[in-house]
Amino acid sequence: MIKAIQILNLTLALALAGLCAFQWKREKDFNDRIKKLQKTVNEQKVRIDSDSRTIKELEEDNTAFKSQITTIEAANREQENVIRTNSTQLAKLDRENEMLKVSLEAWKKGVQERDERLNTQNDMLKKLNGQRDDLANRLKEAVTRHNEVVKELNAARGATNAPAPPPK
Repeated sequence: MIKAIQILNLTLALALAGLCAFQWKREKDFNDRIKKLQKTVNEQKVRIDSDSRTIKELEEDNTAFKSQITTIEAANREQENVIRTNSTQLAKLDRENEMLKVSLEAWKKGVQERDERLNTQNDMLKKLNGQRDDLANRLKEAVTRHNEVVKELNAARGATNAPAPPPK
C-alpha cells in the first residue's frame, strides 16, 4: 500500500504540477491580456486627451466664429441701413432730377419765347428806327424848307419892313 500511496502521491504531484503549469499559463495569458488592455487603455487615454484638446480648440474656434458672425451680422445690418438710406436718397435725387429736368425744359421754353419776343421787338425796333429815320429826314427836309421860306420871308419883309402876320 505504500506503493499505492507513492503512486497516488506521484500522480497527485504530477497533477499538481500540471495544475500549476496550467495556472501559470493561464496567469501568463491573463497578464499578457491585461498588459494589452492597459496598453489599449493608455492609447485611448492619449487619444481622449488629444480629442479633448481638439474639442477644446474647436470650441474656442467656434466661439471665435460666433463672435465674428455676430460682428459680421452687425456690420451687415449697418450696411443694410446705409443701403436703405442711400436708396432713399437716390430716389429723392431721382425725383429732384426729374423735377429739375421739367424745370429746365420750362426754362428753355421760356428762354426761347423770350428770344422770340426779343427778336420780334428787335425787328419792330429796327422798323421803328427806320420809320423814325424817315420821319427825321422828312422833318429835316421840312425844317430846311421852312428855314428857306423864313429866309425868303425875312428877305421879303426886310424889303418891305412890315410886321409878320400872326400864326394861325
